Amino acid sequence: MLFPKSNKKFAAAAFILTLSVSALSCAQPGGRGRPQGPPPEATEACKSLSVGDACSFSGRRGEEVVGTCINPPEDEDILACAPKGGPRH
Repeated sequence: MLFPKSNKKFAAAAFILTLSVSALSCAQPGGRGRPQGPPPEATEACKSLSVGDACSFSGRRGEEVVGTCINPPEDEDILACAPKGGPRH
């Protein structure tokens, strides 16, 4: 026997606790596993610009992303380059 009878409840509780903690540590706000807010490249692109100014930055695949500086709804204290036509996924 791997666990004596007195330790089976303890082992089961420890296993459930481990699974719960693992699940919580993998959860991210907003669900769907995506980071929240604009990527750093988008905020850097508007660093010295104003709302409505044209902007561009290199996307995740090295492509040029062209857009307009906006205040993102999740953080209106920053400016970020919003891609023309909406976010790319």
